[in-house]
Amino acid sequence: MKPSARWWYAAAVLVAAAAGCKERSKKDGSGSEAVASIEGMSAMPASIDAVLGADVPTLARSELIDRAVTRMFLGDPGLKKQIDQLFAGCGFRPERDIRTVLVGMDADGAAIAGIERTLLVASGKLSEGTIASCVSRHMGAMGGGALVETSVGGRTHYHADAPTGRQDVWFAFGSENTVVVSSTAELLAEALGKTPRLADDPVMAALIDRARRPEAALWAAGKLPPDIGKGLASAAGGTVKPPAAIFGSLVVDKGLNAEIGVELASAEEAKSAVSLAKRQLAILAQMAQKWRLGPLVARVAAFATDRTLLLRLALTDAELSQVLAPIDTPGAGQQTTAPLEDTVDPARERAGGKGAGDGERDAAPGGQAPVPEQRKAD
Repeated sequence: MKPSARWWYAAAVLVAAAAGCKERSKKDGSGSEAVASIEGMSAMPASIDAVLGADVPTLARSELIDRAVTRMFLGDPGLKKQIDQLFAGCGFRPERDIRTVLVGMDADGAAIAGIERTLLVASGKLSEGTIASCVSRHMGAMGGGALVETSVGGRTHYHADAPTGRQDVWFAFGSENTVVVSSTAELLAEALGKTPRLADDPVMAALIDRARRPEAALWAAGKLPPDIGKGLASAAGGTVKPPAAIFGSLVVDKGLNAEIGVELASAEEAKSAVSLAKRQLAILAQMAQKWRLGPLVARVAAFATDRTLLLRLALTDAELSQVLAPIDTPGAGQQTTAPLEDTVDPARERAGGKGAGDGERDAAPGGQAPVPEQRKAD
């Protein structure tokens, strides 16, 4: 279900080119009025079974995300050099030029076809009139690459035909400020054609509705492939049936608020899963002491609402700084002696923190807000 690193890089090339190049193309206005605009979730065909959404400006402002990206690049300086060259060459700044990004994955279709099926939908300061020349230049600089144009359903579909050993990518504009990038020509045609939409699938629409909190910097929802579902059931010792779906969100504007939900077969199974999750979290908290992350893991709350197992972590700005401080200091392999949870306001614990019964509340432990009502997906 994970898209390859090569596809991600190729998709980033196209998004960067779309946002950054200033040269005007003769393609401006060529029949754009003849087709309906397709943006955001409306670009996701019914074949997609997992979606990830990102609010780019919010992510760019987050100290936590900045630290994570920095550490990722420390492990792969070659990747950082490639991305820096790409951004500089196209005059691209993600936090300025990209507003939202959606990634859709078709695990079932990929398993049947034996090829990756992934979509990326980016909206922001984009223009079809500027993308072709920049992508064409980039493909030429790769040595043997070319940009091929085909008319499909009133739109121009572009094929970034890369040299041997590189990843091909297909893309087109759903509207004047939205580019849709695909790992295959067929999936791009589904995204921009007259095919059933993901929002019409009641199961996926409900999952997306639960994950897509308005304040979330990142959110994700999807059906679990059968092998992963069976693996989770096996890890639970056979006490629950294989879960079929998962969703989650991450809020980083003020401190950190993370949530993961797993859909189980019944409310009873969800309660059983809470008991198991709490035992596993206690073990994980001890193991995480090696990296001084024990207090962080100890703050993860597990509870149930109806047939959903929910894992939540909520930290204020001050608490987040307290957690991150030991990671950035020498001796990170040493254990911590002052758990973060000991600093929590007792009123929060009385509201349902430590020692609360498994799966008996609709609100998160620690006085967190109740589970929000479902909202209609795009």
